Amino acid sequence: MDNRPRGREKHISGTSQGVFRRGESLGGGPVGKRKGSSGRGPEGGGGSPFTIILIILALIFGGGGGMLSGLFSDDSSPAQSSSQSQPQLSIPVAQDMDFSEPTTTAQVDVNVANGARDKYTTIKGNKKDQTTIMVYMCGTDLESRSGMATNDLKEMAKAASSDQVNLVIYTGGCAKWQIRGISNQVNQIYQVKDGQLMTLESNMGAKSMTDPNTLTEFIKYATKKFPANRYDLIMWDHGSGSINGYGYDQNYQRSGSMTLSKMNQALKNAGTKFDFIGFDACLMATAETASMLKEHADYMIASEEVEPGIGWYYTPWLEKYVKNPSMDTLSIGKNIIDSYVEECARRVGRQGTTLSIVDLAEFDALVPSPLKNWSKATSERIQKNDYKSIAQARHNTREFNQSKIDQCDFVDFLKKMDTKESKSLAQALLSSIKYNRTSSNMSNAYGLSIYFPNKKPSNVSVATQINNDIGLEKEFNSVLKDYASLQIAGQTVAQENGNTGNPYSSLFGQPISSGTSNQDETAQILQSLFYSMLSGRDRSGMTLDEEETTQYIAENQFDASQLVWKEKNGKPILSLSEEQWSLVTELEKNTFVDDGSGFIDLGCDNTFEFDKNGNLVGESEPTWLAINEQPVAYYHASTVYFSDDNYSYKGYVPAILNGERVDLLIVFDQDNPSGYIAGSIRNYDNMETETVSKVDRELQDGDVLEFICDYYDYNGQYQSSYRLGNAITVKTDKLKVSDVYLTEKTRITYKITDIYSQEYWTPALQ
Repeated sequence: MDNRPRGREKHISGTSQGVFRRGESLGGGPVGKRKGSSGRGPEGGGGSPFTIILIILALIFGGGGGMLSGLFSDDSSPAQSSSQSQPQLSIPVAQDMDFSEPTTTAQVDVNVANGARDKYTTIKGNKKDQTTIMVYMCGTDLESRSGMATNDLKEMAKAASSDQVNLVIYTGGCAKWQIRGISNQVNQIYQVKDGQLMTLESNMGAKSMTDPNTLTEFIKYATKKFPANRYDLIMWDHGSGSINGYGYDQNYQRSGSMTLSKMNQALKNAGTKFDFIGFDACLMATAETASMLKEHADYMIASEEVEPGIGWYYTPWLEKYVKNPSMDTLSIGKNIIDSYVEECARRVGRQGTTLSIVDLAEFDALVPSPLKNWSKATSERIQKNDYKSIAQARHNTREFNQSKIDQCDFVDFLKKMDTKESKSLAQALLSSIKYNRTSSNMSNAYGLSIYFPNKKPSNVSVATQINNDIGLEKEFNSVLKDYASLQIAGQTVAQENGNTGNPYSSLFGQPISSGTSNQDETAQILQSLFYSMLSGRDRSGMTLDEEETTQYIAENQFDASQLVWKEKNGKPILSLSEEQWSLVTELEKNTFVDDGSGFIDLGCDNTFEFDKNGNLVGESEPTWLAINEQPVAYYHASTVYFSDDNYSYKGYVPAILNGERVDLLIVFDQDNPSGYIAGSIRNYDNMETETVSKVDRELQDGDVLEFICDYYDYNGQYQSSYRLGNAITVKTDKLKVSDVYLTEKTRITYKITDIYSQEYWTPALQ
């Protein structure tokens, strides 16, 4: 029974306070959007599944990234010499690698592999160095709503200053600055000196801060006005990593984010080599970011996970830097990381934190060759009918940002693949990650993530184009395409044979499927798929064979016709073969409440039960997640199991916090098995930005919290979203997450996700 998904345990505290919608329609579309939805409800729309799949494959193999948005949306220390040279050491061979080492690095790794280039920055030593620190501060809603930029500017001002360490700030991108004097009309440049914010340029024009030309202009200005032998750059704002890059300008929303391709161009045009480039922004510690920055800087400092709102803690590390302007860069990085993680632990201890420093010279020397070898070997595994084990490894890997952007920890992914090539690549990555520190509740985060498709294969087109722009190995693009094309082909076969359904076909007892397709049927579908997509097209970068792919999918397709409840000992039982369970990557309970006019959707939770024979036992006494006994709409987002007694489940609850739309982050782990609210993240209902906001803060006494649910009519059509239950005035010492018994009329269906990320629903239980 090792093939069964693992779910969280229920902790029942009593009976619910009632499930009911209240007030007027909130509008804005579903708060619990599902994969494949177009904003019109669970069934989506806009063409047949086959047509949509063809469009996505066209994007993967034929370009045209402008059509991507929404198609498959998943809304549902050490001393250095003056030249910074370090002892030359070779990395250990792959067979010697020990994956049992802790994620957090105890000490800075001062070793450098043979072949790493000399550092761009030459440190003079003996406190004779001149440094210019540039902070590109796009204040955005982080500042206008919460004053986060103001707080960080105050932290900078508290540190000592000197003529040898010049701290220069470029401001903009914010509708309302909380600190007096900073303009929300034009961009400006300031210097932090002697505890003051001194104006250098009061009007740099009104320009988008996600425009790469704006970044180039700032860098050129700072290097000309404050020439130095050491230059550091900190990018402050939202971040979203591999696909969407950096930045959200609140004043120029239509300008979008600054992708890695655009940032690469900005840095090239500026022509400055940096000692380090850091991101006080979410999700930027990716292998793609490191690959892009290797031509521009010696080190990268960034976070794999969403950052807590307080961000970096500037005072202590700046104090130390000012006292010793010749401090080696790894020590500076360690000070930044330690102060950040420790301050977050003190002030927002329940929020997960990650921060690492990567030696980009070593990354450039060590990673390309094993990345190429791993990519080739992984493509060969896909071609040789081993897609399933790769899909299972990918699904079980540490995810970031609740699986919304398909970024996972690269080393953890390689660890779970467990091949010779994956071990060699993991060792190369770990050797370039010089110091990595995480909060105690953030395991399996080794310092660098990667985009690898899981829920959103439609992003492969954008990812491969960015990878081409930044010079990432072409073999990696090939494995992305191979994996995504087989994933989409598997979805196509299931959908064309009517094997998928949706929660509403289950609620109304409509048949889900007529059984899994045979090889002849699969061949016909895929032949059409391949012909439509590849006739007359350039097949470079795609290595899948049509006949072998057809056979593989026919032999490894989930049989939805087996989703039948049978009664045993007075309980509903669902029985699947071990072979079928091996195709399942995720299992969730989807609960609806019938209020007499339609259905209140309570979301998807990973609570389920198996009997001793490995059969799924349907819930006969309905329960659901609640906050202070008030049932909420909850959406499970990610599961990470490190061992039997070390795990983490994360999800979100759509809510209104003090009148503002947010998602509450809910975490279950071994220390808090009944769960807790880790904080809130602003929800961008109107697609203001594809980047990710920092976690605002933990809830405070006096906060007013209202919950939100989606509402559907009896035809399965989304009607609107409403407030759910009664409002709560927060008392933090009384705030409790638990499970409660539901007394209303419910319908429960279980959602199964297979290795192709295709979803199926069981018949509903009443």
